[in-house]
Formats: sequence, C-alpha cells, structure tokens
Amino acid sequence: MSAARSKDTYLGAKYRRIASRRGPIKAIVALEHAMLIAIWNMARTGTLYDDPGSDFYTRLHPERAKVRAIEQLRRMGYSVRGSAKSSRCCEELDRAAAVTTVMS
Repeated sequence: MSAARSKDTYLGAKYRRIASRRGPIKAIVALEHAMLIAIWNMARTGTLYDDPGSDFYTRLHPERAKVRAIEQLRRMGYSVRGSAKSSRCCEELDRAAAVTTVMS
C-alpha cells in the first residue's frame, strides 16, 4: 500500500507508529480503516481530504515528543541539559538544550 510508504503524510506517520508496536500487517489494516473513515466523512460532508501532515502527533502532544526525544538521547549515551520555558517552547528544544556526548 503506497500510503504506508509515503514519508510526509499523516497516513505514513500513522503506519510507522502502529507498525513499530503491532507489526506491519496490523498497521496496514489500521491504515485501511483510517482511510475508510476519512472517505466516509468526505462523502458525508462533501469536503476534500486535508492531510494533517507527518508531524501531526508531534504537534498534538509536544511534551510527549520532547520527553521521548530526551530519553532516546540518554539511552544512546548523551547527556542532555537545559529546559524549555513552557510546553509551547517544545518546538525550540533543539535551541534550548545543550547536548554533549558522554564518552564511556
């Protein structure tokens, strides 16, 4: 299914999130379900599909994305210092945090 292979779309991001937890076959079925729901809503309301984008989940829960990114860096052996002023500043985490490599 080509929607799963797309990189900069909501459906591609949804596939990657589900496939990492449940496997590729269940992710394809979930993607098909999401597409059917979107088609139903478009037919019912008469609107066109508006793709939320591949960063939809990051924009939906920026605090979760920040915590997940920091934890991934720590597991890879990096030391992360700094803090965001508020949850609205999560997008600027790259500029706000100083990342240094910890040599083991």
